[in-house]
Amino acid sequence: MGTATSTICAALVMLLAAASRAQDVTILERQGKHFRIVFHGADLPAELAARLADESLATVETFWPTLDKLLSARATRPGTIHVYRAEKDYRQAETKDAVRFPLEAFVAKDLEAHVWLHPPLGKQVLAAIGLPQPTVDNLRRVAAEQIAAPLAPSNDDGDWLRTVVVMGAVEAAANPRHLPGVDSAHDLRRIYVIEKRRAGQQDTFAALLALDMACVDRDGWNFRMAHCAYVAQVLAADGAGWAKKLLGKQKEIRGRAHAYDRRKVAVESVLGDDPAKNEARWQKQCKAMQPVWEVDRGVFAIGPRSMLVGIPGLSAAVSAVEPPPKGDYVFSGRCELGPGNAEHNFRIETGWDGKTLVGVTFDDTAVSIAVWQREAGKWADKDVNKVGVAGRPFDFRVEVTATEVRAFVDGMPRCSWKHGGRELHSVWSLGADDRVVWLEGLKIEPLVLAKK
Repeated sequence: MGTATSTICAALVMLLAAASRAQDVTILERQGKHFRIVFHGADLPAELAARLADESLATVETFWPTLDKLLSARATRPGTIHVYRAEKDYRQAETKDAVRFPLEAFVAKDLEAHVWLHPPLGKQVLAAIGLPQPTVDNLRRVAAEQIAAPLAPSNDDGDWLRTVVVMGAVEAAANPRHLPGVDSAHDLRRIYVIEKRRAGQQDTFAALLALDMACVDRDGWNFRMAHCAYVAQVLAADGAGWAKKLLGKQKEIRGRAHAYDRRKVAVESVLGDDPAKNEARWQKQCKAMQPVWEVDRGVFAIGPRSMLVGIPGLSAAVSAVEPPPKGDYVFSGRCELGPGNAEHNFRIETGWDGKTLVGVTFDDTAVSIAVWQREAGKWADKDVNKVGVAGRPFDFRVEVTATEVRAFVDGMPRCSWKHGGRELHSVWSLGADDRVVWLEGLKIEPLVLAKK
């Protein structure tokens, strides 16, 4: 083989190696009228990465009319939003921006935004559901921040005014009527304030105007986002134009240059300058807030056909906010075990006593009742029916009485357990692993047995 031929072969080898490396990391760009998406696909197949990049762009472009309505938005150039499949790639960008505690999305000082494709779902699940709802919410949030940031006054201490507008924009797109039980993120934000109220730490509207936006951990961040969303809801109830008024340049008041004073002027430009009336509006809103769902882990997208998805190696955990009714009760609905790991299932859990809980499980090969033992780290079966529910929708029904738990599929009894009087009126929750679970018509109500 001649020198020239050897050189050509070596070059081909290098090109093939480079092409192979290029396939390991998929970076795609999508250009829209108002936003530009840079999608870092990492291990995703090219076709799936392309689809998620398209969905990312569609999410923010269809959000534009909401931003335009709120802010008369006029982007001088499309804002860039990076979306990362791999957490390590996202964290590298986050670390450069000196974020003090982990988040799933942020906007850098140059207004470039970065979003982690969160939670980290399996490829098969992503192919089935597309962009997870938490990622959709974060894309909207950073897009709103890119537009609102240049409009905020320079004396916006802690970015309070800007954050109120951003959270108002996100909720205007996801749940404009502020209905509980129809948007998991909307409910979750309200959980943080509801818990404070239950602990006897009721905030006044005046206290929110003095809220210190600095926070040192994730809990602090969540509380601040929740409070800003609440304030936005109060202001939005006054009608259109509230966001532009709030971000309007506020006159400095001689001798009153604190953040509270500036925020008070801004809020009163929307609501008027009657403190008692504004406080009454806030208290009325707080009393009316009744979130239905609390999402601790995984994805829970609520709708006529709700979707529950767990993370590989970490179950989804979605809880009802209120406990079941007193006395005997029944939990029922319709379920379908969808794409994902066929070894995983759908569970209904209740009766947590600090050490154990009771779970009713529906999977491809069986329906069972078991008790989770924290110290042993495993389930102890109480009754198992070796008839599964694979490949079809089914109606489920779990009856809980003072002495027994009974599980039904399509009206037929499958298994039961006499629990001996165990207390089973704690808040119940839904669980799923690395699999899509479709749910319809979920309800929990007093058990009324048919007369014989």
